[in-house]
Amino acid sequence: MTSRMSVARRRTWLRLLRRTLVGVAVVAGAAVVVTGCREDRAAVGTSQVKLKDLRMMVVPRDELGLLAYGLRVSDRDSGWVTNGMSADDSFDPKDSGRSLSRLGRLGGYELTYADARGYASHDEERPLAVSTALELFSSEAAASAYLRDGIADAVRLRGRKLPTGKIATAERFGGGDFGDEAEGLRAALRVEGNVGYASFVAFRRGRLVATATAWRRAETKSPTDARQIADALDARISGVATGAIDHAPVKLPPREWWHAAPDPRPLTLAGSEVVEDARLVHRAYFRTPVAFGYVREYELRRAQLGGSRIVYLRTTAQALKSADLARRAQAYLASTRGSDAIARGFSRRYFRRTDFRPTGIAAEPLAGLHRDTAAFRFSFDAPAGRVAGVMMAVRRGRLRGNVMAAGFEQELRTEDEVALREKLLARLATA
Repeated sequence: MTSRMSVARRRTWLRLLRRTLVGVAVVAGAAVVVTGCREDRAAVGTSQVKLKDLRMMVVPRDELGLLAYGLRVSDRDSGWVTNGMSADDSFDPKDSGRSLSRLGRLGGYELTYADARGYASHDEERPLAVSTALELFSSEAAASAYLRDGIADAVRLRGRKLPTGKIATAERFGGGDFGDEAEGLRAALRVEGNVGYASFVAFRRGRLVATATAWRRAETKSPTDARQIADALDARISGVATGAIDHAPVKLPPREWWHAAPDPRPLTLAGSEVVEDARLVHRAYFRTPVAFGYVREYELRRAQLGGSRIVYLRTTAQALKSADLARRAQAYLASTRGSDAIARGFSRRYFRRTDFRPTGIAAEPLAGLHRDTAAFRFSFDAPAGRVAGVMMAVRRGRLRGNVMAAGFEQELRTEDEVALREKLLARLATA
C-alpha cells in the first residue's frame, strides 16, 4: 500500500515546480480556453503596478475550472515570496537574497492549490497541484532577463542530480502570445524515487513576470493545463491594472516567521568539508519557537583535523527569529553557565542509549575570540579515557553556524577547531 506523501516531500515537489523553472510556452494552433480578449489585454499598461497589487492578481480556484477541482489551498506554498525565500528554492547555489535584489527583483506573491495526498494520489486525470505566481522587478529589462535565465538554467541542469532532486527531462518551447514575451518548458522531475510531470507558462508584462504551473502524476505532452491557467492569470493581471479587480481572491492565514527564513540545510557544513572519511549517522531539521535549524552528526575513526584526532563531529546551522536572539544565543554559549549546561546536555544525550553515565564533566569558555564567535572546551570521563570536545558558533545577522568536534583529551587541540571559523562564516554569507 502506498504511504501518504510526507509534508517535507510535498514541499520539495512544490519548490521544484515553482520559480526555479518557468513556463511551457504557447504552441501555435493548439486549443486553449480563452478568458476575455487578448488584444484588449495587451493595451493595458502595468507601469503603475505596485508590490501590494500582486496578491490581487493570483487566480482563485473558481476561475481555474476543473483543473483545481478537489484541490485545497496550500498555506505553506502560498503568500508573499521574499528574495531570500526565492533564493532558497533556486537550483543555483550562487543565488541569494542579495543577488536577486541586485538583479532587480522587488518581491513576489503566489497562490498554490494542491492535493493533500500528494504523490500518494492515484488520480491521473487531474493535476496534483496548480499554481499562479507574480514577481515584480525594477525594470522591464530586469524582468526579461530573469524570465530567460530561468529557462536556460533548467535546460542546463537537465539530467543532473541536484540536492533537491533531479530534472530528468526538460523540453523547451518557443514563446507565445501571452504578455510581452513568453518562455516555456515541459519537465519531468525526480524526488526520492518519485517522478512528477510539470508544465509551465511564464510570461512578462512590463515589469511583471507571471508564472502558471500545473503538475501531474502521469506524463502528458499537452501544454493545455498551463495554457488555461496562464490565460486566467493574464486576465487577472488586466483586471487589477484597470481597477476592475480591487481585492485579493483568497485570505491566507499569517505565516509563521520561519517560512521566510533561509533554509539552514545548505548553510550547514558537510563532514567532507572538515575531515576525510566522515560517516554520517544522523541528519535532520529541527525547530523551536525561536530557531529553525539543520544538524548533521558524524562518527569517525580518529580522523585528522589539523593536528588533532577526532572521533565525533557535529555541524549545525540555524536561522533565529531575530538578530537579537542570535546575539543572546552566542552570549549564552560563551558564558560559564551556558557552556556548562550545553556540555552536560550533550554528554548525557550522547550516551543515552547505553548504561554509562558520564562523570567529571567540566566546561570552560574560550577567551580572545572575534566578536562574531563564541566557543568553549569541555571534557568528561568515559570508559576508554577522558574525552574532550570543542564547540564553536559564529554569527552573521540572525544566522548561526556551529561545529563541535570531540576526541580523546590528549589528542584534541582547541586551535584546530577554532580554525574552522572562516569556513562557517563563508557558508553563512551565501544566504
